Amino acid sequence: MSEAKLSTITMDEDKNNDNILVIKDLTKIFPHPSDPHTKIPILSGVNQKFTFNQLNFLMGASGSGKSTFIRMILGVSPVSAGEIYFKHYSIHKLYIMKYSIRADYWSRIGYVNQFPAKTLCLDLSIKENLSLYQHLGKKKGILNLEKMDYAKYLKFFNLSLDLNTPVRKLSGGEIQRLNLACVLIKLPKLILCDEPTSQLDDENKINIINILDKYRESNNACVLITTHNEEITRNHKLFILKNGKIQEI
Repeated sequence: MSEAKLSTITMDEDKNNDNILVIKDLTKIFPHPSDPHTKIPILSGVNQKFTFNQLNFLMGASGSGKSTFIRMILGVSPVSAGEIYFKHYSIHKLYIMKYSIRADYWSRIGYVNQFPAKTLCLDLSIKENLSLYQHLGKKKGILNLEKMDYAKYLKFFNLSLDLNTPVRKLSGGEIQRLNLACVLIKLPKLILCDEPTSQLDDENKINIINILDKYRESNNACVLITTHNEEITRNHKLFILKNGKIQEI
């Protein structure tokens, strides 16, 4: 897709500066489930900037709005008010744009959730899943399909497996690492992770965070991770979502 076709959701370069993700006065309000006239504020005028080459963690109580925040950055949940910018994309307008524009944005970012089996094709092989995700990157000319050595690539994720193995035969930790391999094969500059370690044991939690950190450093990327586990946030930027506001700790 040409840049001209994206002009309806572009922003001036000086608004973003060197920040990859800019949140401005972001608000999210839900109607009360039993009283539609009563409004429940989840996010209240959030302002935050996330830069390149940074691993960021977002903590908060269950129901505080962490997943909602990620979904709004993904462009799959409409904002009640405010603005979200990723490079030249005005994400707060994305959900009303035609599908081709949304798909273009999604092809340039990575998303990891706590249930990777839902985002992989379990009956397909490891190689077939990698190829499927790689084609999303190939659409933008990111990777050369013919020259990709999947076995060598998977070593970065501590995976040494038969590429023809069906995904459903892998362990939980292997599936999550393969899911990461599929997401990162597109070389996204922005990776959104919603509780990616919640279903894993301590060893695999550390493995996942280390992989994301190495990728961040090697590719000058921005990673945003929601979590309830403060142990995995050490030595990285930590934000707390409380009472509708985000504060850096």
